[in-house]
Amino acid sequence: MVLSARRAISSGAGERQPRGTDGRRVLHLLGGVTVAVLALWTATASAYWHGSGEGNGPVALAAFTAPTISSASPAAEAVVLTWTAVSAPAAGTVEYYVTRDGGAPSAGCPSSSSRSTVTTCTDAGVALGTHEYTVTAVWRSWSATSAARPATVTYGPATHLVLEAASTAPHAGEADNLTITAKDASNVTVKSFSGSHPLTFEGATEAPSGTKPAVTDTAGTERPFGESTEISFTEGVATVSTGRNGAMKLYRVEEAHVKVKEGGLGSGTGLAVKVAVGAFKSFSVAASNSEPEAGIAFEEKLIAWDEWHNVITAYSRTNKLHYEGAESSPSGKAPEYSASTEPTFSGGEATVTGFRFYKASGTTLKVREEVTGHEGAGSVTPKPAAAKRWAWTGPVVSAGTLSSPCLFTCEDATLERSHTFKAKVGVTDEYGNVVSGLGAGHTVSLTTTGGTLSASELTISSSGSATSTIEFTFTSQASGTGNDTLKAKAKTGTAYSEAEARMHY
Repeated sequence: MVLSARRAISSGAGERQPRGTDGRRVLHLLGGVTVAVLALWTATASAYWHGSGEGNGPVALAAFTAPTISSASPAAEAVVLTWTAVSAPAAGTVEYYVTRDGGAPSAGCPSSSSRSTVTTCTDAGVALGTHEYTVTAVWRSWSATSAARPATVTYGPATHLVLEAASTAPHAGEADNLTITAKDASNVTVKSFSGSHPLTFEGATEAPSGTKPAVTDTAGTERPFGESTEISFTEGVATVSTGRNGAMKLYRVEEAHVKVKEGGLGSGTGLAVKVAVGAFKSFSVAASNSEPEAGIAFEEKLIAWDEWHNVITAYSRTNKLHYEGAESSPSGKAPEYSASTEPTFSGGEATVTGFRFYKASGTTLKVREEVTGHEGAGSVTPKPAAAKRWAWTGPVVSAGTLSSPCLFTCEDATLERSHTFKAKVGVTDEYGNVVSGLGAGHTVSLTTTGGTLSASELTISSSGSATSTIEFTFTSQASGTGNDTLKAKAKTGTAYSEAEARMHY
């Protein structure tokens, strides 16, 4: 014998079952019914009662309440439902099913034909508009349905991203805060698009200095364009906070078309951003001839740059320029800088003439704007002029001090007796720069008025630096006082101007 929750029970001449004050059905057992009769019922039926006994006392059925839909949250063409769990009156499992507008939901939620024990689900593929949901709990043959709960779906899944910038005309290197919004096909903000998303930015190029455009991620780290950048969204919108989460910096003066994408989501043709030049920072310094011959005039092209090496076309010099950086030649010839310290700039550029450097080596020419201190630098590597003179190269003495420079002429006032002067002999230009690639057939003879020489003839290298292949040694006299004079002059080959060294002891 099975008892139904929806069924009234009577016994013999007794009364029909009334409802208790709590809304539950109550069965009155009349005097003729005994515990022996109740024993005939199944254990299942007895579980529906509160208490047991004999006589006329009332026994109430256990309650089986309906679930309550605690939330019905709209998403992208979907609704996320959550409901309260219902306790089973006795042994057994409570299952649930959902209805949408009186019919079956999508496969994401349990239906009447496929009930489940879950208490939350997502109904997908829901048309835009307001829909009504119920949840029904089922236990054995009992069922109880919740009150209806409406949910209004206002947007579909994200189909594209919309990119906006605080400024569409920032200066190079200036932080420009981006706002990124996820939209559906109807251009409605997709509020379920939240959390961190790996976005990629593109559409701007690196600065002339090589600095790449970048956007800050959620941690505030600048990520170059083209690199995955984590950006956090809240209800479909990503905004910048304290320099994090979308602060963009562009460094090249250009009209960029900035795009953002995540997988198949993109921002279309891009946001047009016209980057303006930054503040004056330095000069580009470039010689018209980066390898001028020593002593030959050359000119320098100056360009006003911002920090990222964009040309400042509107630059107008208001302070004098100062030039420095070159060294004197081995013979002591000082560099000559341009006398034009107030050149006129046009389109951010000026050409300055009248530079002459005499040392044949890599030189860094510095140009500095007085007052502001802004400067720039360029490389110049003068070459030796034509071969012209014999010179002492790499001279050292064992006593006393050599005159400086010890080149075409040289002197040691205190060499002392039985001490040495060692050197090679080379061919230089008139400024003392050793020439190279002189070719074969060049020898030099050495003579002295006193003391001794380790060699009287030296051979000059035919390739590379035009210096003698060996070093000679002069040893001063062993006794007495006096002066010895050494000379180096051509023996074979071109007759260059001779070199002379005077030793005193």
